[in-house]
Amino acid sequence: MKIFIPALISAFLLSQTDFKEQKITKHTSIIRLDTPKIRDNSKIFDKVDTPATLEGGITRAIQNNIRYPNAAMRSGIEGTVVVSFIVDRDGSVPKDCVKVVTSAHPFLDNESVRAVRLSPKWTPAKNKGIVVRQRLQTPVMFKISR
Repeated sequence: MKIFIPALISAFLLSQTDFKEQKITKHTSIIRLDTPKIRDNSKIFDKVDTPATLEGGITRAIQNNIRYPNAAMRSGIEGTVVVSFIVDRDGSVPKDCVKVVTSAHPFLDNESVRAVRLSPKWTPAKNKGIVVRQRLQTPVMFKISR
């Protein structure tokens, strides 16, 4: 019984690790024991102690970047698009993390996503004193002035 328990523990630990063959020379190879990779703490927070901020605000940043699509303007298309995005720990908005939550029209949706992607660096969010990724949403309103 004394031998069985350590053997069982060893078998379990070995099953949790990766073995990689590494060539040393033309005729010799060794097997290297790798520890499991520790994943980056990439949890995305919706609620945080200190939210991500943008100097001047997201509204101003979108206003500076937005261009009313000509096709939408000619067709009289108006509406509000709600865009969800993530502010990363370095203050950037990753391009693949900008999504339309509420659509108004494909022309307006595409322009909203483009404008949010062009936002400048943010001051990242903090939760319990640690810089974290935060998911935010913002409405983007399109109205033709007459």
